[in-house]
Order: sequence, then C-alpha cells, then structure tokens
Amino acid sequence: MSNPFDSSQEFEAQREKARQEAAERRAKQNWFARHWFISSLALLIGSYSFFTRDRTVRWEEEVMLNTGEKLIVKRSGVYEFVLLDAGDGRSLFYRRTDKQMIEFKYNSKAYRYSEIAVVQLIAIDPSGIPTLVARPYDWGYRNKFPCVTPYYVQFKPNSDGQSWTWPNQIEAWLYSLPTNLIIGTVDMADDRKKFKSEDRMRLNASILRYADIAAIDPLRKPQGCVERN
Repeated sequence: MSNPFDSSQEFEAQREKARQEAAERRAKQNWFARHWFISSLALLIGSYSFFTRDRTVRWEEEVMLNTGEKLIVKRSGVYEFVLLDAGDGRSLFYRRTDKQMIEFKYNSKAYRYSEIAVVQLIAIDPSGIPTLVARPYDWGYRNKFPCVTPYYVQFKPNSDGQSWTWPNQIEAWLYSLPTNLIIGTVDMADDRKKFKSEDRMRLNASILRYADIAAIDPLRKPQGCVERN
C-alpha cells in the first residue's frame, strides 16, 4: 500500500519544478524584451544623430593655373543641419555653409587652407608661390578687412603652407584672371567625385554671368563690409 505522504511530496516537487521553469521562461522573455528595447533605442538615437549632424562633402578638382599648369586640388565643404520652427510645423533641411578646406601640392610642397572666405582662384605669383583669391563676405567682417576696391582678399602662404596672411588689397597682377575653382560647396550627391575644368564651367554656369565671379574684376565694389575706425 502506497504512502499518501510520499505522493503529496512528489506532487509538491512537480509543482515547484513547474514554477521554476515558468520563472526561467519569463526571465528569458524579459531579457529578450529588454535587449530589443535597448537595441531599438540605440538604433533610433544613432539614426537621429546621423541625420541631424552637420555633413562634410569631399571632392577633387582639376584646376588650370595662370602658368598653364594643371593642379589637382582636394576640397571639402560643410552642410549644417537646420531645424526650422515656422509656427505651423518644423522643417528639417541641410544648408550650405562657407566652411571649406582646400589642399594641394605645388612644386612638391603641401598647402592647406581652411577658412570661411569663398575662394574662387588659385594662382601662382611671379616668384612661383601659390596664392588664393577669395570673396570676403563674413570672413571680411570678422577680420575687419577694409572696404577696398576691388573687394577681394588675397591669401599668401607662410613657410609652413598651412597658415596664411593677407595684404589690405590684392596685387595688380591678379586683375582679370579667370576663376578656376568651383564656387562654394558641391551638392551632397556629388560627395567623393572628381571634377575636370569643363565640370567647373557647368557647375558655375548660373553665376558666371556676373563679371566679378567669372574673373577677378578690378572694379568690384565693396559689398556687405563695414568701415571701421
């Protein structure tokens, strides 16, 4: 004859085992749920950070110099992310900035320019040194550049090729030299592309009708500058 007490113990042991198995299943389910939530949250944050940060576009240009030489120039420009709240809803978009970087080598020496003045010309001066000509815009205001005619700024490299100085007025040998750079920053869709001289003409086509953009205009009047004492 079986002992009722033994049967009761066996039943309780089975119930306890079932409770442990159920607890383990719930723990696994909770772990997967937490893992999915954390992964989804990280993905959401990562996606938001990617799409809402400033974007840098890089490209290469083939540049024809005033000496007749060809130069390969590496460039980059920045698009800033803009969140515009117009009252009836928010708009998200990227806007070009004047932040840019220009790198090249000439006669085995490396040069690097990183400023906000909009460079439109690289030329070689009579002593064989590269010089840049730019439209001052905000750079002129920030650096108290004088309101001179023609209203351009000429950047001359220091011996390191990384820092630049500028006279109060561009030198006369630069007058009427044609623009040989893409003005501003290319489209984000053109990231990593390589452009030839004919591409520059196409990309600048809409603004080349202006004499002071097509070439260095010796009569260009100051625009947006402020006379300072």
